Amino acid sequence: VFRRRPPPPAPPPPPPPALGGAGGGGGPPPGGGGGAPPSFGGVGGGGGGSFRLPAPPPSPYANLTFPVDDAETFVESLRAFLALPQFAARFARRVNFYNFTADAAAGGDGRLDEPRFVTVVANTTLKDSLGTPRLTIEPHYDAWEAHMTAFNERAPPELAGAFHTSPTWITIRTQAVYVESAWQGALSSVAVAFVVLSVATLNPIVALLATVCICGVVLTVAALAVIIGWQLGVIESISAIMLAGLAVDATAHLAISYLESHSETRADKVRDAFTEMGVTVLGGALTSMGAAAALFLCFMQFFFKFGGALFMLMASSITFALFFFMTMLAICGPVGKWGRALKWRDVRSLCRR
Repeated sequence: VFRRRPPPPAPPPPPPPALGGAGGGGGPPPGGGGGAPPSFGGVGGGGGGSFRLPAPPPSPYANLTFPVDDAETFVESLRAFLALPQFAARFARRVNFYNFTADAAAGGDGRLDEPRFVTVVANTTLKDSLGTPRLTIEPHYDAWEAHMTAFNERAPPELAGAFHTSPTWITIRTQAVYVESAWQGALSSVAVAFVVLSVATLNPIVALLATVCICGVVLTVAALAVIIGWQLGVIESISAIMLAGLAVDATAHLAISYLESHSETRADKVRDAFTEMGVTVLGGALTSMGAAAALFLCFMQFFFKFGGALFMLMASSITFALFFFMTMLAICGPVGKWGRALKWRDVRSLCRR
């Protein structure tokens, strides 16, 4: 009987290349003899199984304690510390030196370079600083200011000029400028609106009532912006400036219609103004609100917020004009010649002369 001889067993796979010397001499030259290539043994003997970086050389100034009495020794030790590879990338930009090389070349004393400034970085727990309100950031700023003031009072004269800075503190000033610009723009717009209404109606009483209505529109839009969570920024400041100018439209049309009515009573004059201009100003407000609503589809924050401000403005403006302003005219609006400084035909006659 003939039987097939079984095949010989496969040879075992070769061991992976070792990272240490396989014998008593360490790795390949120059690490010593006895290691089996392709090993990457360290310097010296002993059978290693792991790769280790050589230890950094000790700093000659490692045992110095602060404060250092000798200035030259301190500068040399600081430069040696910054020259170490494990510290150079982290601290090199936080220390800056004066350069006296040019002074020495020009015949000066050639002193050793001295430190010009040292930056100390501290991490805080303030999150989302760009969207944080100014009133929330200011207590932290005041705390840092008090800390640095106390430090400068205790420090020697050479170190008494320390100060603190942060991109977060820029937010405080930026928001303060936004608030100041918004108030100045809104008040200026209201003042200009009063002058324009006085000239258009030639009746300071109606102009005053219309200005009160415009102030109500501005305050209503500002309150709505706070309710929906808007922070005062560039878009909100621009919106606050244009509020009074856009809010005067419907009020001015209804005021002129009221004064141009030939009726004798306030109720009849209000009814005539509603009949003549009510539908017109309502249609204009609705079309403006529709145009503003189209901006809600934009992805850019500027157009989205601008559309929201315009929509709230037109809705508040037409509401105040039709209900508040006309109600005030029905209660205390001028009748006859009361409050009318001039008539337009008097102005035309004066101009002809």
